[in-house]
Amino acid sequence: MRLKICGRSYTVRRGSIPGNFGLCDPCNAVITIADDLEEHTDMSPTLIELHEIIHAVLHETGLTCVLTDKTEEAITHGLAIQLHGLGYRR
Repeated sequence: MRLKICGRSYTVRRGSIPGNFGLCDPCNAVITIADDLEEHTDMSPTLIELHEIIHAVLHETGLTCVLTDKTEEAITHGLAIQLHGLGYRR
């Protein structure tokens, strides 16, 4: 599936990403959700997808340049949970 994030087309797919639930690769404009996600967590694929979309938004807006990895992850996690709670669905 394709998704426009800040005007850039990202591919969103399921795939193998050992040790991760989701992964945003902004260099290649790809968001991957772990194939085996449901085996390792009760978090929904939609929540993980939203988390990775927020990473992409932060990258595309240039904000990752001013954030530490820890701060970026905290912001991304908090926003994903709250937006998912508001009813984000795909």
